[in-house]
Amino acid sequence: MSSKLFSLVTYFILFFLLTVVDAALYVVTPLSGSTCRGGQPCTVTWLDDGQAPLLSAIGVTHVALYTGTLKLVQTLPPVDVSSTLSFTFTPNPAAGPNSDAYYLAFTSTETKVNGSEYREYSPWFRFLRQPPSFRNELNSGAKLAYHQSLHDRSVHDHSRNSVN
Repeated sequence: MSSKLFSLVTYFILFFLLTVVDAALYVVTPLSGSTCRGGQPCTVTWLDDGQAPLLSAIGVTHVALYTGTLKLVQTLPPVDVSSTLSFTFTPNPAAGPNSDAYYLAFTSTETKVNGSEYREYSPWFRFLRQPPSFRNELNSGAKLAYHQSLHDRSVHDHSRNSVN
């Protein structure tokens, strides 16, 4: 019963999103508020919303990671959106600072709209330069806990090995 309800809700949300958005290529993931991490795979998926131009007309697109007003931070391999609905890329950890202001742009090599290249954007998403690591946690000022007996043993061992 719960899986049917989940499916129904998912279809309702997708229908709502597709009817609100005026775009042929509708980027589903990454979602607004989701995170792509530098050095780790990030999956991008999209749908055809049935409005012109259709994915079959858009064809091969140049895809790139941007921030701000089309500030290019990483180019990605071209993707034929008419023959696939997803790809996975690994964001460059040096692409830019941690921020919620990153997005992908798909620019068609084949289709023009009103005399300009057809371009569609993903929602804004978070980019984190590197995954958390032990070294980063130490650099952040985290303190290591240790048992007092280790400290006492260390003091005792040093006194025994000292030269008089």
